[in-house]
Amino acid sequence: MKPATPRLPQFEALRLLAMFFIVALHTSTHGMDLFNHPPVFHLSDGVECANYFLLQAWVNICSVGVNVYVLITGYFLIRSSRFQWEKMGKVWLQTFLFSVAIPACLILTDAVGTEEWKMGYLLPLWSDVYWFVTRYVALLALAPFLSRLAAQLTRRDYLILLAVLAVLNFKFFGVPYGEIFSGNKSLFWFISLFFFGGYLRQHAPAPHRYVGWAFLGYCILLTLCLALFQWRGGKEEVQLMTGAYNGFHFFSAVMLFRWAQRWNLRDGFWSRTICRLSPFAFGVYLLHDHPLVRQLLWHCVLDLPASLGSAWLLPLCLASTLSIFIVSLFLSSFVRVDVCRKRRS
Repeated sequence: MKPATPRLPQFEALRLLAMFFIVALHTSTHGMDLFNHPPVFHLSDGVECANYFLLQAWVNICSVGVNVYVLITGYFLIRSSRFQWEKMGKVWLQTFLFSVAIPACLILTDAVGTEEWKMGYLLPLWSDVYWFVTRYVALLALAPFLSRLAAQLTRRDYLILLAVLAVLNFKFFGVPYGEIFSGNKSLFWFISLFFFGGYLRQHAPAPHRYVGWAFLGYCILLTLCLALFQWRGGKEEVQLMTGAYNGFHFFSAVMLFRWAQRWNLRDGFWSRTICRLSPFAFGVYLLHDHPLVRQLLWHCVLDLPASLGSAWLLPLCLASTLSIFIVSLFLSSFVRVDVCRKRRS
């Protein structure tokens, strides 16, 4: 059997960071129900005004998680033309186990009633229990064909392809094509991210040494711009805005990815620990974002909207995110096998 490819600590650290950002984004979106009932901040109140700007910055930074996760996939699979049967099987099996085991455990412990059980949990991909997994598995199925296409493209043709994909996918400045042809959570957007990640592997020059500062500066600038656009509306009460994955947050995701390429994590305790933990990152998503867990977590355990007027809002968000991430990482280790070990020949 062919030995497994050694894992690169900087990308495994980026994978964990991306999942942490996903949990953090859910803390603000699901925890405060931003999509259905966006919180209202009174800008005449100093604490609420500060919370608005800090939470807006929090959302802008954390919105890169999904894009970064798919960019990593494109970066590593762009040179592989073989079918990802093993990877697809592992993703499906892990998703099935979480989809079925979580409601079973909650029903057995009387955390939820038997009426909460849905037959769709037995077919998580078909019933779209986890929207990300459904698109991700489809992307893995298409990956060998996408890789073969990329291998035939010159650098110039690859850039033209990326330009076309950008026009058909991006959603900002009133450009409508991102909603007509693609969407915030569409498979087409994932395919585009795959090609963008592949370009960073195939043709992109080495990242600039200041790309990390560029990432932080871009997030701050985006926060100020969004806040200014809302403030100019002349309303005393301002609602928090969240951007789509196929909008401005794509650029911050690319900058964070490029920054991670420069991380120099030498072989040692921390790099080995990161490589051992990174395979469990996917389980963090499956555990904390299961529909039943989401309902219990944000409506029964945590009550973040009650802290909108408190100076402790952001520390509470950070503490909640860290707790959920660490507990989910620990619990998922009992389901996900450690694939960091190199296989013997």
